[in-house]
Amino acid sequence: MKVEKLLRYGIPHSVIESWRQTQGQNLLPLQASAVTKHDLLNGASLIISAPTSSGKTFCGEMAAAASLFKRKKVVFLVPLKAIAEEKYSDFCHKYSELGIKVVISTRDRQEHDRSIERGSFDLAIMIYEKFNQLLIKNMDVLKLISLLVVDELQMIADPSRGPVLELALMAIFMPMKPASAEAMAPQTKTRATHQPRRGTMPRTTATTATNMARNLYSLPRKARAPSLIAADISLILSEPWSCFNT
Repeated sequence: MKVEKLLRYGIPHSVIESWRQTQGQNLLPLQASAVTKHDLLNGASLIISAPTSSGKTFCGEMAAAASLFKRKKVVFLVPLKAIAEEKYSDFCHKYSELGIKVVISTRDRQEHDRSIERGSFDLAIMIYEKFNQLLIKNMDVLKLISLLVVDELQMIADPSRGPVLELALMAIFMPMKPASAEAMAPQTKTRATHQPRRGTMPRTTATTATNMARNLYSLPRKARAPSLIAADISLILSEPWSCFNT
């Protein structure tokens, strides 16, 4: 799929040109599939599981851009402050001149925290811990956010960082119906019970975030790690959040 075809989704030509310079003339297969088969740019909520360098993070950026230029607010979550700084610099360069207010929140960067709490931003790049703190202070901030992108979702299985991310996601996903009443997608069940053999390439998958959440929270915590280390994972959640609580 040609990058220029993304113009039909309301993304400005200048942004498309910027993407062509950094991403190339064509979307990668995973990215094209997310757009054409899974409604990435039409407000769908997705979990994208794929090997490193397959284009997951750019899927999140495309979804973010599609929301931003509809005047909707986006939060982009990353695990490390170094990644947050990199994304902040990149997004400021690409989008600030187009009137998009980009802010950052990490342990070392707190100058935008009040703006984020008030909803005075368009695109916020935050580390997991700061987003969790934000929700503890004011859950109503979710009413202001239209899109949440979680990069490196597999970190939820990390003993030190995972619980913080899990608490933040639970604020959106819970309470849910018991997962026993829901059908578990075959590929998710397989990854939840078997680690990939050394040297094998994880499968590339995209599925609805609603099914992902129900599958994930149906498992005991110890059983979650194998399913999440099988591949790098990105999570893209679009409002209304209430759809994850039914």
